[in-house]
Amino acid sequence: MRSLLSALILCFFALSSFGQTAGAGTDRKRIRLGEEIKLKLESEIPAGKQLRWPEITDTLGGVFEVLGRQKPDTTKVDSNGTLHIEQQYLITSFDSGSYNLPAFPFEFTQGNDTDLILANPIEISVLTVPVDTTKAIKDIRGIADVPFDIGEYIPWILGGVILLALVTGLIYWYLRRKKPAQAAISQKKTIPWKEALLELDRIEKEAVWRAGRVKQYYSALSDTIRKYYEEQLKIPALESTSDEILDMMRNRGVNSEAQDASKKLFRTSDLVKFAKTIPDEPMHAEALILSRRIVELTKPQETPSAEGEKGKEEAGE
Repeated sequence: MRSLLSALILCFFALSSFGQTAGAGTDRKRIRLGEEIKLKLESEIPAGKQLRWPEITDTLGGVFEVLGRQKPDTTKVDSNGTLHIEQQYLITSFDSGSYNLPAFPFEFTQGNDTDLILANPIEISVLTVPVDTTKAIKDIRGIADVPFDIGEYIPWILGGVILLALVTGLIYWYLRRKKPAQAAISQKKTIPWKEALLELDRIEKEAVWRAGRVKQYYSALSDTIRKYYEEQLKIPALESTSDEILDMMRNRGVNSEAQDASKKLFRTSDLVKFAKTIPDEPMHAEALILSRRIVELTKPQETPSAEGEKGKEEAGE
């Protein structure tokens, strides 16, 4: 019954040409300001033809606003391939008066042939809200006082307590999880001279100079000693030139033999890196020996008491 009533209310204008049809209609022709109207466009397309659907923007005729639109609904009419397409729009107007919806153009093409069908314009009356002028104008009501009800706030209070408990628990878990990791890091103290000797062992094992990478070999030796000086002697060796490092070693009173070995190593490394000099092969092994000698000469010397404690540890006492 409802679908029949809608079919009776719908005002539909349609035209046809050579089997193709197009039309537009609304569910009402009289509305009040701001009330919504359903606008429906539909068309039947014979097989082999293409349809260019009317382009509908946010407004129609400069008076009606488009509030929403449904997706086009396409159904097959018969076995010949004829398609039925319809699309509904929700429109309204805030200007009183009688207005016409525009004639919607439906353009059918097949090859080089084009047929244009214009749906008849639809007249819509937009009515104002009646006002009883015989009655006095009343003031706007003031803000009403609503009595306080603690029950309305209980869910918010409980939610806040639960959220606070979760955040506190996460923070506690994170701190407990972080402390063992930090303790492990603090317990594992790096010893610069041991790290340097391990790095020199790795460089010796790789022996990249045998593959022709002499510059890489001497750069690795020089960088290892520079890093060792940075950590052990506390001098900015990584960012200083070879001469600057030697000057700082003299000012610190570093072992003279270590100074001579460093000078020889740095000079050879600088010649390889900057002058592209290739030392004789025996010099490659000598450079490694110099590097180890530098570490041995500058590492902290163990006191007799420290050696005794170390011997006890090794004996398991």
